[in-house]
Amino acid sequence: MTAVSFQPVTCVPREDYRDFLGCRFSPTEIHAGISAGIWPPGLIFQDADNKVWLVIGSYGNQRLEPWARILRIA
Repeated sequence: MTAVSFQPVTCVPREDYRDFLGCRFSPTEIHAGISAGIWPPGLIFQDADNKVWLVIGSYGNQRLEPWARILRIA
């Protein structure tokens, strides 16, 4: 998966997102990061199947949601 963009979240410095943009991670690394809560909330990943995923929550307490699901809720 590649960090492709971000949806800014209040109180998350823009530098936190920029540290990851363009970087590739294995699915194992992504899920380990979610479990540890290390990804900047609002970070957007794209997988090999072109599915887009959004990091939801806060540092320390997060989950990964499919972008299409987020769009349906909005």
